[in-house]
Amino acid sequence: MKDLIWIKILMPAWSFIVNVGYWIPRLHKFSAALAEKADIDDEVKSMTDVREFVGKIIHTPDKFKDWRPWIITLIDSGFKDDCDGAAVFGKWLFGLFGIKGKIYSLRGKTGHAIFVTKDLEYMVTNDKVLKGKWTDSQIKIYFNLKYNRIIK
Repeated sequence: MKDLIWIKILMPAWSFIVNVGYWIPRLHKFSAALAEKADIDDEVKSMTDVREFVGKIIHTPDKFKDWRPWIITLIDSGFKDDCDGAAVFGKWLFGLFGIKGKIYSLRGKTGHAIFVTKDLEYMVTNDKVLKGKWTDSQIKIYFNLKYNRIIK
């Protein structure tokens, strides 16, 4: 229950605070980040492009408690983030094609965030886009049963 409250209620609020805190000293860079986001909107035309952009993620652990960056925050940071940033980025990139999905929070001794398309065909994990049939059991097997719960 504690994980569910964190994922569904507290993490979105914390993410808002961290994103705003990120941008306050960088307001002069905000319009450039929006322009770069628009450029990416124009550049992403295929699944190859999605894989290429997801591959730009540079895994960087959070300095604060877990949070999810806004797309422009991720872009401005040079694509440096952890699994949460990769999942958010994957959701946004697939959304450019009208493909919906959800960010799943995998729970075990540690946690991990992934993005899975609604049809379960694609999963984004860190810097990878994987094609498969991403049912809960397949996700658990892919991660060697490291995670025993999936919060959607």
